[in-house]
Amino acid sequence: MKRLDILKYLFLLIFISIGLIGIWGCGSDGGDSGPEVIGPKVAGSNWSGFYFNSATGFQENLTATITHISNDVVIVTSKVNPPAQRLTGTISTNGTMVLTDASDGETWTTFFGPVTRDFVKVADFSRIPDDQEVDINVPIKFVELSR
Repeated sequence: MKRLDILKYLFLLIFISIGLIGIWGCGSDGGDSGPEVIGPKVAGSNWSGFYFNSATGFQENLTATITHISNDVVIVTSKVNPPAQRLTGTISTNGTMVLTDASDGETWTTFFGPVTRDFVKVADFSRIPDDQEVDINVPIKFVELSR
């Protein structure tokens, strides 16, 4: 093969490789950009805060790691005993979450407002309060985290 032909093939190979990288979605760092993150970006292991149970008055300081891929969210806390050790669910574009506690199957939500990239508060009511009961004595457990 002539030297000119070899250079043509080499150029073609490089051109095709660059095109495939663009098709496969690799970022400028060479890594896979992965699926789009839905809602505020809450992933990370640098969360701290507390768990509170209004029925018993029990409070426990904790740390947490949040995994966030697409609209799937997993919160794993350092809480010593259930509940609220592992919460799994989804996040919406506006930051509302619906999660299930792995220990008892209870539903936890962002009842008090959507999460932000630096603040997460999820709650589990013993029963869903109506509008008049929100500030009265409806037993609640919640996890509040910040970073």
